[in-house]
Amino acid sequence: LIQYNDQFAMKWPNRVYSQLIHNGSCLTTPFHLATYDAAARKAHTEKLTAVAMKHPSDQDSHLTLTPCRNDGKGQLWKVVKDSHDKDGVHGFKLQERDSAYCLRPGTVKAQTKKKTKEVKGVFYPCNGVAHGTFELTVPNNSMPIWYDHNGVIKSDNGFCLDVPNDPAAAADKTGSVVYLKTCANDEYDRWDYVVEYDKTVKIINDFTGHCLYPYEQAEGAISSAAEGQLVQRPCDGRYGQNWKMRIIPKQKWFQLEAIDKDKKATNTCMVAEKWNPGDQKVNVFVKACNVATRGRWEFGHWKGTYQWAEWTSQNASEGGSESLSTTYWVSADSLQNNNKNGVCRVIIGDQNAGDHAIYAGTWRGAQCAYVANSQIKNLDPSQPGGGGITVEVLTGMDIGVSGATASWKSSAGGIPTDSRGANQTPPAPLFSSFLVGGDATRPATYLCRVKLSGLWHYGYQASGAGCLTDAGTNVRTDMKVLVFATVQNQDTGN
Repeated sequence: LIQYNDQFAMKWPNRVYSQLIHNGSCLTTPFHLATYDAAARKAHTEKLTAVAMKHPSDQDSHLTLTPCRNDGKGQLWKVVKDSHDKDGVHGFKLQERDSAYCLRPGTVKAQTKKKTKEVKGVFYPCNGVAHGTFELTVPNNSMPIWYDHNGVIKSDNGFCLDVPNDPAAAADKTGSVVYLKTCANDEYDRWDYVVEYDKTVKIINDFTGHCLYPYEQAEGAISSAAEGQLVQRPCDGRYGQNWKMRIIPKQKWFQLEAIDKDKKATNTCMVAEKWNPGDQKVNVFVKACNVATRGRWEFGHWKGTYQWAEWTSQNASEGGSESLSTTYWVSADSLQNNNKNGVCRVIIGDQNAGDHAIYAGTWRGAQCAYVANSQIKNLDPSQPGGGGITVEVLTGMDIGVSGATASWKSSAGGIPTDSRGANQTPPAPLFSSFLVGGDATRPATYLCRVKLSGLWHYGYQASGAGCLTDAGTNVRTDMKVLVFATVQNQDTGN
């Protein structure tokens, strides 16, 4: 889907050139006229002549999508009508400003022997060929963008959205509840999604073909489902089957917000119930949107990188505190130096209501040391000292091993980010800082660490702040934030 950039039209109303934008990137020529002196024009003309002397499929003429330039060089195109139909369906050519070359496919062959079925977009002398002519269609709500993703929808605590493992579910026209469970990487926890032109999102289970939907009994009863609970129903166009994606800037995480029958946002998002030890499944509801809650999700191919496990007296009694390297993650250098510090986080407040804060800290096998309200606190999970407090320990991290997607980046200059791909739907930056918690004053905080006397201390960092750990309440030097590299096509499930 291509859109026009009106910035040039607003600044220079008499000019007829626009940028062609796809997912935030501009259609760009392989070279452009850098300046307008005689030498630059001569060099540009020679390159254009070389392109014209070769076949349009030659890579020297291939167009690319690159970040949009403020000066628009190599990115300005004019739409020119060059054919007419009495029924109002006209043909247009797209002509680049400096070269006067036209957009066209590199070849018109069907490409049936290529797995990708792709055809390169090129710029080439405008010679009136039919495949250099385009129709312009006014966008409307009947033009969805289909993504055959075949991936999982994973919560920020590492569990996957799943449907009942029942082959008969695909034929069930009533629908069924949807829940979180441990990622099994099977056919039942795979999803596709469709982005409609109005930017709403439709989520479709890959096995049943049913749509994700907040339950309303008036539209058909589902046993065991409560109002507002996440269910799957046959896709039939009803408004509740569309969602608004709320992107968390420069993150792989996003929220899915329910919309009403007028397609207006409801400020209620997909949020899972609290996960308790021993739970095989956790229900998901639509609740108040809050970036600090467990209403953060990612699309991706399954990869078991980490998981938050609630620490209980039962865990400890089973020898967990004595088997630190297998019970929870510690860095490779910590293991070598017999440093048994790990990562924990303390959740304070009502998780189900979304009224809570999450603070990351250092796990010492029996205590979680963290910072809250500028004070260092040590919490023994076996004696939490009141209701509404949960301690979780980070487990299963794949850092420091072959094929690991996690690594540490310096955060002395701020939270590490990669804006490329962050505005895509869904977001796909090359790497993403690990969003670990938040509170009312800092809704998004990231897992950080500092080293003191040879020991790693873990905590959290917000934009424009230092790393808050028990090594010092606000360390601003030698601090690092955990990041995950984006994994593309990690697993097909076959």
